[in-house]
Amino acid sequence: MKKKKKIALIFGPNGQDAYYLNRILVENKISVYGISLNKAKKNNFKILCIKKFNDKIITKILKKIKPNYIFNLLSVSSKKEAEDDVIK
Repeated sequence: MKKKKKIALIFGPNGQDAYYLNRILVENKISVYGISLNKAKKNNFKILCIKKFNDKIITKILKKIKPNYIFNLLSVSSKKEAEDDVIK
């Protein structure tokens, strides 16, 4: 029986923590996807750029990718960005 490859999903793949996390996951033969609001550097993983985070988009991505692991490393870059992205 063929073993199914594990999948990880990283929200916020551009930072230092994501870089090192990605290296560990890849070394352990885990496929890695990164979700970013802007263009991300490709660090041995597939990048999905989206315009805005909302429940509908996230649910669609989760159903499509079916990750075994999810890591949330998102951060706010500026006060303006924080004010624009407030979930109401």
